[in-house]
Amino acid sequence: MFTVLRSEHNPLLSPDPRHHPWEATATFNWSVVKTSDGYKAVYRAMSATHHIEGFPDNTSVIGLAESPDEHHFEKRRQLISPEEPWEQFGCEDPRITKLGKDYYIF
Repeated sequence: MFTVLRSEHNPLLSPDPRHHPWEATATFNWSVVKTSDGYKAVYRAMSATHHIEGFPDNTSVIGLAESPDEHHFEKRRQLISPEEPWEQFGCEDPRITKLGKDYYIF
Protein backbone atom coordinates (compact mmCIF):
# COMPACT_ATOMS: atom_id res chain seq x y z
CA MET A 1 0.00 0.00 0.00
CA PHE A 2 1.11 3.57 -0.63
CA THR A 3 -0.14 7.07 0.08
CA VAL A 4 -0.72 9.66 -2.62
CA LEU A 5 -0.31 13.28 -1.59
CA ARG A 6 -1.31 16.41 -3.47
CA SER A 7 1.72 18.38 -4.69
CA GLU A 8 2.29 21.76 -3.13
CA HIS A 9 2.94 22.99 -6.69
CA ASN A 10 -0.66 22.38 -7.86
CA PRO A 11 -1.93 23.30 -10.27
CA LEU A 12 1.04 22.43 -12.46
CA LEU A 13 -0.58 24.00 -15.52
CA SER A 14 -3.51 26.40 -15.69
CA PRO A 15 -5.26 28.05 -18.63
CA ASP A 16 -3.70 31.39 -19.57
CA PRO A 17 -5.98 33.54 -21.74
CA ARG A 18 -3.49 36.45 -21.71
CA HIS A 19 -0.69 34.54 -23.45
CA HIS A 20 -2.27 31.45 -24.98
CA PRO A 21 -5.77 31.98 -26.49
CA TRP A 22 -5.73 28.38 -27.76
CA GLU A 23 -5.78 27.22 -24.10
CA ALA A 24 -7.70 30.11 -22.54
CA THR A 25 -10.63 28.11 -21.15
CA ALA A 26 -9.17 24.84 -19.80
CA THR A 27 -6.12 22.54 -19.62
CA PHE A 28 -6.58 18.89 -18.64
CA ASN A 29 -6.06 15.15 -19.30
CA TRP A 30 -2.27 15.12 -19.32
CA SER A 31 0.11 12.46 -20.48
CA VAL A 32 3.74 12.97 -19.40
CA VAL A 33 7.06 11.38 -20.35
CA LYS A 34 10.46 11.88 -18.75
CA THR A 35 13.21 12.91 -21.17
CA SER A 36 16.95 13.38 -20.85
CA ASP A 37 16.48 17.10 -20.23
CA GLY A 38 13.28 17.11 -18.15
CA TYR A 39 9.65 16.30 -18.84
CA LYS A 40 7.28 16.69 -21.78
CA ALA A 41 3.51 16.67 -21.41
CA VAL A 42 0.78 16.56 -24.02
CA TYR A 43 -2.63 17.71 -22.87
CA ARG A 44 -6.07 18.75 -24.01
CA ALA A 45 -6.70 22.48 -24.05
CA MET A 46 -9.88 24.44 -24.72
CA SER A 47 -9.55 27.58 -26.82
CA ALA A 48 -11.03 30.98 -26.24
CA THR A 49 -14.30 31.72 -27.99
CA HIS A 50 -13.87 32.02 -31.77
CA HIS A 51 -10.11 31.48 -31.65
CA ILE A 52 -9.98 28.87 -34.43
CA GLU A 53 -11.66 30.16 -37.59
CA GLY A 54 -14.45 27.95 -38.91
CA PHE A 55 -14.78 25.83 -35.77
CA PRO A 56 -17.25 26.03 -32.86
CA ASP A 57 -16.61 28.06 -29.71
CA ASN A 58 -14.13 26.59 -27.23
CA THR A 59 -12.53 24.07 -29.60
CA SER A 60 -10.25 21.40 -28.10
CA VAL A 61 -6.63 21.34 -29.23
CA ILE A 62 -3.56 19.45 -28.09
CA GLY A 63 -0.84 21.37 -26.31
CA LEU A 64 2.76 20.48 -25.51
CA ALA A 65 4.37 21.69 -22.27
CA GLU A 66 7.97 21.18 -21.19
CA SER A 67 9.52 21.29 -17.73
CA PRO A 68 13.07 20.87 -16.47
CA ASP A 69 11.94 19.75 -13.01
CA GLU A 70 8.45 18.11 -13.16
CA HIS A 71 6.87 21.08 -11.32
CA HIS A 72 7.16 24.14 -13.56
CA PHE A 73 5.71 23.62 -17.05
CA GLU A 74 6.50 27.06 -18.45
CA LYS A 75 7.40 26.26 -22.07
CA ARG A 76 4.08 25.67 -23.86
CA ARG A 77 2.91 25.57 -27.44
CA GLN A 78 -0.02 24.37 -29.48
CA LEU A 79 0.91 21.01 -31.00
CA ILE A 80 -2.19 19.65 -32.78
CA SER A 81 -5.31 21.54 -33.85
CA PRO A 82 -8.35 20.56 -35.91
CA GLU A 83 -7.92 20.98 -39.65
CA GLU A 84 -10.67 18.93 -41.29
CA PRO A 85 -14.48 19.23 -41.15
CA TRP A 86 -14.80 15.90 -39.28
CA GLU A 87 -12.67 17.39 -36.50
CA GLN A 88 -15.32 20.05 -35.81
CA PHE A 89 -15.34 19.38 -32.07
CA GLY A 90 -11.56 19.41 -31.81
CA CYS A 91 -8.82 17.05 -30.71
CA GLU A 92 -9.11 15.24 -27.39
CA ASP A 93 -7.19 13.47 -24.64
CA PRO A 94 -3.74 12.66 -26.04
CA ARG A 95 -1.46 9.91 -24.75
CA ILE A 96 2.29 9.92 -25.38
CA THR A 97 4.83 7.11 -25.17
CA LYS A 98 8.43 6.69 -26.26
CA LEU A 99 9.50 3.63 -28.23
CA GLY A 100 13.18 3.61 -29.06
CA LYS A 101 14.14 7.13 -30.08
CA ASP A 102 10.66 8.13 -31.28
CA TYR A 103 7.65 9.57 -29.45
CA TYR A 104 4.15 8.44 -30.41
CA ILE A 105 1.01 10.37 -29.61
CA PHE A 106 -2.38 8.67 -29.73
